[in-house]
Amino acid sequence: MLPRLEFTQEQVDPTRWGSSSDHGFQNLVRDLLRSAGREVHGFEAAGNDGGIDIFERLLDMDGRLGLAVWECKYVSTSKNTLGAARGRWLETQRNLEKNLSAATGPPSGQRQYRPWYDYHEPVRAYEIWFGARLKNLDHFKALELHIRDFFRGLADQHEHLAHLANLDVTVPISM
Repeated sequence: MLPRLEFTQEQVDPTRWGSSSDHGFQNLVRDLLRSAGREVHGFEAAGNDGGIDIFERLLDMDGRLGLAVWECKYVSTSKNTLGAARGRWLETQRNLEKNLSAATGPPSGQRQYRPWYDYHEPVRAYEIWFGARLKNLDHFKALELHIRDFFRGLADQHEHLAHLANLDVTVPISM
């Protein structure tokens, strides 16, 4: 499990989130993680990141390498609901299903999905941040359970993704 991110309002630079877009929201989350001491790296190519907007290399207590990854989904304030957040996740889910199904690797031209295949340095933790004010804790937990079940299903259906069966999935209560 990733440590809980805590920050003060003074640590947030509102100019980094200059527009109502995934890219601006991704910059905000990356800056918050860095201000909390995380050694994260982000990708500037919005929409072509393989479901990984931000990542950090990890070394667990047993000395095994792994990755923590963050996906950032902005939800417009006019559609600030559980359904809208779930809809943003379903876009990512469809892309992952489409690009992770072949045991030989992602389709030609889709190398950004390769980290999901790596069992030597596997994705161990997945956090998806929604720039939304969901109504209650149950909404966050419902999304978290849906996403966790998705990754377990991938691991069950595809032997080459078995290392994702115990992926630590978190939907932090954000924004």
